[in-house]
Amino acid sequence: DFREGGRDVFRCGPPGDLRFRGVTTYHVIAPNQCVISTETLTENEERRAVALYALEFEPVSEGTDLRMTIQVVSFAGPEMVEGYESGNRGALEGLARHLAQSN
Repeated sequence: DFREGGRDVFRCGPPGDLRFRGVTTYHVIAPNQCVISTETLTENEERRAVALYALEFEPVSEGTDLRMTIQVVSFAGPEMVEGYESGNRGALEGLARHLAQSN
């Protein structure tokens, strides 16, 4: 539900073990400028992490630069932060592959 006030619900976790339930809430969507959202991850109804995402878009001659800032509060130790780093890195790499095929 990609709109201000909208929510997305998803599952995530290590490959083959999607044990976490995520809820993303979109707070600001400024087309061609930024998207601000928060995310809560739970496991078995227990809160594991809360994150604030800021995606900033800047036009450049070759297309658009993306700056992604994520602030994570982990209630489950440093492994949760490492999971965020790994998951977001994989998502950005997948996006880069998709965009490279589109050209």
